[in-house]
Amino acid sequence: MHIDFKKNIKYFSTEKIWTLLLFLCLYHYTPSYAQNKPDISNLKPWQLKSFAKNSVRVGDTYSAIHYYERLIELIPENVNNAYKLADLYRNSRDYVKAEKAYEDCYNKDKIKFVDALFYHALMQKMNRKYDKAKDNFLKYVKESGKKGNPELKKQAKNEISGCDYYKSVKEAPEQIHINHLDATINKAHVEFSPLPLSETELLYGSLVADSVKYYSVNDSMDLPVRKFYKANKSGPSTWTGGLDSPLPFNDEKINTGNGAFSADRKRFYFTKCEPNWQNKMICSIFMSRFENGKWSEAIKLNKQINTPNYTATQPAVGIESKNKSEVLYFVSDRKGGRGGNDIWYAVYDPKKKEFREPRNAGSKLNTPGNEMTPYYDMESHTLFFSSTGWPGIGGLDVFSSVGEIKTWTPPKNFGPPLNSSADDIYFIRGINKEEGFFVSNREGGVSLQSATCCDDIYTFKYKKYIHLAISGNIFEVVDTSGLKYLEKISADTKIDEDAGLQNAAYDDIRKGNYKLLPHIPMTLWLLTAEGSEVPLKSDSTNDKGEYFFNLEAGNDYRLTAGSNNFFVKKINFSTKNKMVSDTLHKYIGIKRIPLGPIIIKNIYYPFDKAYLTPESQKTIDTTLFRFLNENPTTIVEVSSHTDSKGSDEYNVKLSQKRAESVVVYLTSKGIQADRLQAKGYGEEQPIAPNEKPDKSDNPDGRQMNRRTEFRIIGFLKEQEIIYED
Repeated sequence: MHIDFKKNIKYFSTEKIWTLLLFLCLYHYTPSYAQNKPDISNLKPWQLKSFAKNSVRVGDTYSAIHYYERLIELIPENVNNAYKLADLYRNSRDYVKAEKAYEDCYNKDKIKFVDALFYHALMQKMNRKYDKAKDNFLKYVKESGKKGNPELKKQAKNEISGCDYYKSVKEAPEQIHINHLDATINKAHVEFSPLPLSETELLYGSLVADSVKYYSVNDSMDLPVRKFYKANKSGPSTWTGGLDSPLPFNDEKINTGNGAFSADRKRFYFTKCEPNWQNKMICSIFMSRFENGKWSEAIKLNKQINTPNYTATQPAVGIESKNKSEVLYFVSDRKGGRGGNDIWYAVYDPKKKEFREPRNAGSKLNTPGNEMTPYYDMESHTLFFSSTGWPGIGGLDVFSSVGEIKTWTPPKNFGPPLNSSADDIYFIRGINKEEGFFVSNREGGVSLQSATCCDDIYTFKYKKYIHLAISGNIFEVVDTSGLKYLEKISADTKIDEDAGLQNAAYDDIRKGNYKLLPHIPMTLWLLTAEGSEVPLKSDSTNDKGEYFFNLEAGNDYRLTAGSNNFFVKKINFSTKNKMVSDTLHKYIGIKRIPLGPIIIKNIYYPFDKAYLTPESQKTIDTTLFRFLNENPTTIVEVSSHTDSKGSDEYNVKLSQKRAESVVVYLTSKGIQADRLQAKGYGEEQPIAPNEKPDKSDNPDGRQMNRRTEFRIIGFLKEQEIIYED
């Protein structure tokens, strides 16, 4: 890894370097191995500087620190060297030494090294000195002026928000217990990427070593690499690690880690990392299939995922709700990002049997800082990730956002005690959701050079996890006389808890008063505070017309139910007031879509014209447009009719243009054109007499005949539904 110190003045360049140390801990590359710290007491300043630069070039941070410390002892007045050492302290995450080093640089030259004030404040924040950090961030914004880095100014404001956020949550009751795993797992170097295999088995990455390793360019010994290991659970919070991985993906010469399973656990994604010809560590994503009782040889994903000279790493797998396609989320520094390392996604194409062109997950997740270690919880449709770009209480904080692809809720900081003043990464839930794992370099872990140098694996467990779900039946509404009774039972939370009424309703269903509907598609949606809908999970009722969805506490939800033959029904409900585990019950009645035409009332046109009036557009918005949105597979014929005034040919042309004006309006609002057919029937299909029996004019009948209607003429196949990512 080549570090250009001329670029270290820029925050996002150095942040990128700093993150490389964390990036599945495979970026801290060293060329060869030596046991003891070298004796440099007799080296001259020019030799020390040369060795220091070479150590930086190959990524040997600790040796570089060793050389620069000695160099500054000999030439203490050289602030340039001191600033480089401060950067190295920060990159090695020795926050205490970095705080003092940046302060010294700033005090020696407040103009040339004004950016040192920013990093001094940043290190104060990471040393839990939030008030002092905020004061110095404010001071930096004021003093930096035109010579300061504009990106640093923006980040300083973000860090100020982080300091304020800490004050707002530091007294909040802690919701989780945290446990540091023992020395069979956490060694002196770095542990990373915990992945539960079951409730009692854990896969994780590690470089197994118990002491600091120094490296020499002249040593030809093979370097140690990061590998997968396994840990077993032997008690309520006791894990024993260091066991051989059950998955055959370790390589004796290539760093390996960051595992993720597909939804059916028949595909395993992971990363391999090695330096390229420029000594830059490049990570690539590989995939193996479980076939015939064993894992196949791993293959490197296509060049769309693994772009040459850019890293693709930290895979996470989700299922998008629209077409049930697999989605690969991953982290990359490729072109087209928002800065630093971003989260990207690629949707699997079942026809081509490969992933499509990756796309950036967008500004709702990614910032000019660094986003990394994504984990996607498929049950709740929640992406957990770590970021330096959103206001946080440390360097990298864990955040969560509900959604998929490019539709996300605003990221929510997980808060303390899971987030600390240090870096907190690799959040992942356990199999039972009540507990999970994360990685942190907080104080209290196994350390090499400083109290916060190295990442260890921790477990967390909710003090009180609320299990929530919703279940019920879907039935066809034939006779609406009893519909209000069932819907009343399902509409009121208090009535929901009345088992007697629930049982009475279910008895009616069992007796055949209502027809239960099997295989009815349903979707669970999250209703956000911003007013948007986020799809969470889609399923269908079973053979008995029953459905079931798991829920999370503190949310507003919507259930939609319907199919090609039934109108979609929406039911809203909330779990915000649920303080104990519970299963909600909702009985949902849906109506069958009639086979004949459906008249849309109150669609008007100016006399002898075909364009829609604003009033008619509003009518379409609340009728046909709404129907098409709620029933996305339907294909409809939009027809227009006239009365008998005028010639037959003229009326057909006028009605055709009017039907087309409706289609044009609907397509302008996003309805697929192949779902709409315009047909003008003129006066051919009257539904009322145009004349009275005595041959006099019938104004009421003519008004009924001047109508717009639609009828369902078919349904799209699933693969024909356009997927816009």
